[in-house]
Amino acid sequence: MKWFYSLAAKFFPTWYERRLPGFASLHRMIEILLAEKMPPDGHVLVLGAGGGMELKALADAQPGWTFDAVDPSADMLELAAETVRPHVDRVRLHYGSIEAAPQAPFDGASLPASLLGFGSALDAGRP
Repeated sequence: MKWFYSLAAKFFPTWYERRLPGFASLHRMIEILLAEKMPPDGHVLVLGAGGGMELKALADAQPGWTFDAVDPSADMLELAAETVRPHVDRVRLHYGSIEAAPQAPFDGASLPASLLGFGSALDAGRP
């Protein structure tokens, strides 16, 4: 699986924009839905930091929010760190699965829709 994450990190920024219709609008929709219920200084958990595109979009749109993001790929976290560099003071990245997420109270959470596409591909080999 490590090979997959390394390959994904290399092509991630452009792959989703080409393969997922409305990808650019997806981050805006997530931000709108979270903002409906979150305080201006909200704390968001992102499961699947990926390349950091969702984190950057949320941080750009909501300057008072802070973020904890988890990803099982060191390569993707490296890309995310570069992507969210302008918001480094508000974004904490964690290597690992959901168990690596801090046990903090969160005002909101996001599971990027991009992960939904991996589920069927990864489960394809299962009976």
